[in-house]
Amino acid sequence: MAKGRGCSATIAISIILGLAITRLLHTMGMLFRAHREVTLHWATAVWAGCVLSYALQLWWVGWGLRGIADWNFAGFAVATVGAICD
Repeated sequence: MAKGRGCSATIAISIILGLAITRLLHTMGMLFRAHREVTLHWATAVWAGCVLSYALQLWWVGWGLRGIADWNFAGFAVATVGAICD
């Protein structure tokens, strides 16, 4: 039973990170399509790249959390807030 809770937490974090990555890639695609109407500053592109890199790294590390047998709400909340606030 405890292993199932860890798997559920990993799935929840993966969904949050997947939505964040999808949102970033969708916005990048919209900017590329509207490149004539939008002025893109280099700092914005670097920031988007850093956020995407952070989300992917967090997802990669989160995959290693699937083996934790004893999950509690505090640990899940910390991992989830870290995923949301990237």
